[in-house]
Amino acid sequence: MPAIITHDQFGRKALAKAAAGVVSNERERNAFLLGNQGPDPLFYCVANPTTAKYHKLGNLMHHADPSALLFSLAQSLVYLPEAAHPLAKAYIAGFLCHYLLDRAEHPLVYAQQYALCDAGIDGLSDKDGSEVHAIIESDLEFHTWLAWRYTTPTAKR
Repeated sequence: MPAIITHDQFGRKALAKAAAGVVSNERERNAFLLGNQGPDPLFYCVANPTTAKYHKLGNLMHHADPSALLFSLAQSLVYLPEAAHPLAKAYIAGFLCHYLLDRAEHPLVYAQQYALCDAGIDGLSDKDGSEVHAIIESDLEFHTWLAWRYTTPTAKR
């Protein structure tokens, strides 16, 4: 899946082009950008025993049926005070952007993973799929960072 930088850049572009009507202030913008990270930040909650339960929640959210998860997020509005609805809607819109980017990029990652694992490279097989998958995602993240950081190899943004 795309990682933090890729999701952030995608979310900022989506916010500027399509989600401006969903966000009307800085708090809602931040909620959108947090939602745009999806459950991914929860995956980093493994080292501290008091936050390890959030790692499990991240996995559950990541593997849940996306339509059911998004429906549940929308349904959660009934439990919030009316004043919190704009903030929650911004978060949910960001979460939808997270899912859309993951859905668009993941077929490429899997295609590359299978191609590499099946290429007949000595010491590389289908058993290495998870590691190859992570490396491909890391490479894509690095290239996203380069594109964001530099317009050309020598020009800084």
